[in-house]
Amino acid sequence: MNNIKRIYFIGYFILYPIIFLISFFIWMYFIKDYKLFTVIQDCLAILGIYYIITSFLFLRYLPKQNKENK
Repeated sequence: MNNIKRIYFIGYFILYPIIFLISFFIWMYFIKDYKLFTVIQDCLAILGIYYIITSFLFLRYLPKQNKENK
């Protein structure tokens, strides 16, 4: 895996979900004052859907990028 693919992977699978988790938790728990269990449940459900969609897109885009580099 070259550096560009590694940066994509870190961004899409680690950085963006952590930023979303922190911002969603701050917004829903501290500002809107929802219950902690509801906030965790909603956030993890959204992240689960995000990971499924991102995984399919990442797997679909990765072979196309490999063909272009050859």
